[in-house]
Amino acid sequence: MENLSIDLERLRCFLAVAEEGHFRRAAERLNRTQPPVSMAVKKLEEALGVQLLERSTRSVRLTPAGLALQEKGAALMEQVARTTRHVQRVGEGLEGTIAMGFVGVAVTLGLPALIAQFHEQVPDVSLELDELPSQALVRRLLNGQIDLAFLRGEPPDPLDYKPFREEAYWLAIPANDPLAARKTVALSDLNETPILFFPRVFQPDIYDEWVLAFHRAGVTPQFVQEIRSLGAEMGLVAAGVGSALVTESVTLQERAGVTYRRLTGEVPRVEVHVAWHPDRFSETAGQFVALLP
Repeated sequence: MENLSIDLERLRCFLAVAEEGHFRRAAERLNRTQPPVSMAVKKLEEALGVQLLERSTRSVRLTPAGLALQEKGAALMEQVARTTRHVQRVGEGLEGTIAMGFVGVAVTLGLPALIAQFHEQVPDVSLELDELPSQALVRRLLNGQIDLAFLRGEPPDPLDYKPFREEAYWLAIPANDPLAARKTVALSDLNETPILFFPRVFQPDIYDEWVLAFHRAGVTPQFVQEIRSLGAEMGLVAAGVGSALVTESVTLQERAGVTYRRLTGEVPRVEVHVAWHPDRFSETAGQFVALLP
């Protein structure tokens, strides 16, 4: 007896014969001659060690074993077809999962709209999203824990990347603060201004960049509160606790008690790139990156 694994080509021939009830018609349906089809069914019976068909000169009839194989075999072929198509679509980047990390500022710079566009164009790919600082995102890319990362600044080697967004910083000011009466605010004007800022451990490079910018402007920053989320930051600005450095996109969101003014001087800019490891860049991730302008 041959190996009990079922040869799919022999099974396809058997199913055609079972449905047509005739070897010649089955062969015509498969665009083959009759002898190879007859041989395929015979080999399948030998491999299984059972008789599948009762043959006559005019037609064939399924045995109980043949009926069982017809039912299960048809389901198997359907599953093979679905699996084949799934594998092909994964290879084309049309199905699968993308593990994606992002810094919080990417949200205000348009990441949600990009995700919505991606879901509309590639609905069978799911996204696993996680917000982390840039340094943690780089480590995860290098370790193969995520596929894509939206992070601050230029990613290090050996990562590949593409620019996502670059914007200027503005100042979010309590509406009753004297600075709110100005059309613009210079960085040098902030010497006595309470500033809401994120913890240094969250984004060390960005934190140090701002401290240096304040130093060049002759300003000693008065960081009065460490804030991790934009929502909390804007709430405290509205409450008069202090002002906050925000990206220009945030200024499009009107909020009671908050006034936005453009910052002038040698002010850092926010730059976000989407990065990936070149050795682990899948077709699925490529579908997402292709949406970037």
